Parts: sequence; C-alpha cells; structure tokens
Amino acid sequence: MHICEKLTIFACGFCLFISACKKQTEFDAQKWQDGKHRYEMTDDLIKKLEKENPHRSEVEKMLGLPEFDDNTREKSLMYFLKSDDLIFGLSMYLLIIYFDETGIFERAEILYSD
Repeated sequence: MHICEKLTIFACGFCLFISACKKQTEFDAQKWQDGKHRYEMTDDLIKKLEKENPHRSEVEKMLGLPEFDDNTREKSLMYFLKSDDLIFGLSMYLLIIYFDETGIFERAEILYSD
C-alpha cells in the first residue's frame, strides 16, 4: 500500500471518528429554554418537529421566543445553538425553523455563521 493510500484511509477514518463524536441527547424543552445543550438536542428536536408538524405558536411555546427577531422572517424562527469561538463568540450555529403560509412547520436546518 502506498503512503498516499494510507493517508487517505487515515483521513477518512479520522473524519468518521470526529463526526461520530457529536454527542446527541433527547430534546428537553426546559433545558432548551434554559439555553443548555441546544446543539446536542437539535437532531431529536428536528425529528420531533417533522413527526408532529406543529403550528408556529406551538413551536414558540415549546422553545420560547427566538433570540433573533427579524421582521423579514415572518415564515421562520431563528434560535441560537452554540458558539465555536469561546473568546469572541463570532462563529455560531443557528437553528432556523420554516413555516408555510398557514404557520405549519415545513422544515428546519442548522446554519453555521462566522
């Protein structure tokens, strides 16, 4: 096996290891509203939203008011998940939840902003 092949296998294995390290926990509305472990609960929260298809008002009741209020985003809510930059807090993950014209959940996505 050539050195390039060994490095490629190592790099792929390392990437798989890192991606598996994203510790996921069950969604808990109280912890969410307290701002604790939001990023770790996001996968479970999105599955819950996809299963229940709640109305916007139900989502706001469950998650609280969003930290980012933008009048141009009437069909979405945006919540802070976590910051990667411990010193300046400039790099962050956000959860954006989209709704249709009637206010019913459509989809959610995690946005990384730096």
